[in-house]
Amino acid sequence: MLLEKGANPNARDKDGRTRLHLAADEGRVDVVKLLLEYEADPNARGEFGRTPLHVAAQWGNADIVRLLLKYGADPTVKNKDGNTPLDVARREGRHEVVSLIEKWLEEETNLATASQRLPRLAGLPRLCPSEVAKKAQVSQQVVDEVFRALAERG
Repeated sequence: MLLEKGANPNARDKDGRTRLHLAADEGRVDVVKLLLEYEADPNARGEFGRTPLHVAAQWGNADIVRLLLKYGADPTVKNKDGNTPLDVARREGRHEVVSLIEKWLEEETNLATASQRLPRLAGLPRLCPSEVAKKAQVSQQVVDEVFRALAERG
């Protein structure tokens, strides 16, 4: 395979679209996953300032939207018309994708809020997730996600 031999996963066609844009447009979950594993940029802007997430949202492909979000796609990026992928999904009536992006944005907001509160808790004698949740006034699930993310990053 070309990617294994060092092909650029972010190469663009004459219209400025990457392979990731094209795979999202064609609904190729397997190709999207492979490209992301080879570090394709999930936030690359193609024609009209669209990202692969805009493309997947337009077609209502929830599996591709999930993958792109997992690999760091930013759902707040606006295309040249000023629309985010969420706006595009709403306009196209892609309810599953709308719910998915809204849930992701809510979880990110919860994680950001918890992360802001955690430094104030540095004085705790031991860092116990249940105590952190109680002191930070956030749900145990949010704290568990923060601890998991911290553990993964070392």
